[in-house]
Amino acid sequence: MQTNFNKIIDFIKNHKFNEAIKSLDDLILNDSKNITYYNLRAICNLQLSKYEEAKRDFAIVVSSKPNFPEVYNNLGVLHFTIGQNDLAIKNFLKSIEIKKDFEKGIFGLIKTLSHTKKVNEIDSIFISKHKELNEIEFDYFKNEFIKNEDIKNLVKKINNIIKDSF
Repeated sequence: MQTNFNKIIDFIKNHKFNEAIKSLDDLILNDSKNITYYNLRAICNLQLSKYEEAKRDFAIVVSSKPNFPEVYNNLGVLHFTIGQNDLAIKNFLKSIEIKKDFEKGIFGLIKTLSHTKKVNEIDSIFISKHKELNEIEFDYFKNEFIKNEDIKNLVKKINNIIKDSF
């Protein structure tokens, strides 16, 4: 079994996702309780833009191991990829809730927030700081040079918002 699993990891590293899925299907037939196989298959399907298949496998992982931050991060990536930013934000926040210093979840959340104009009311320090940052006004004119002093003031405002929380 270990040899097959190593082969699957090699397939994934080499972007041979269809081959990895075929091998994972075989492993799942023999060991349907192993959520690692479902998680990897979901990741492969996500890479192949097979979003419904990925969602199904991620759902199996969540139901079996609800405190697994990586699966919520992966769901966040999936939802961000298909433009469902509200769901992506919720999943990234869940991954961070489970593991406070989960960098992948934090970076995924920041990326998603930077592509989201309006965030629904969610009780999170990340969301409240995001809203505060979006309220900063910066006058920018396309054909005008930005003064160093204006940039310094902008950075100072940003630092004042985030310094106490992060």
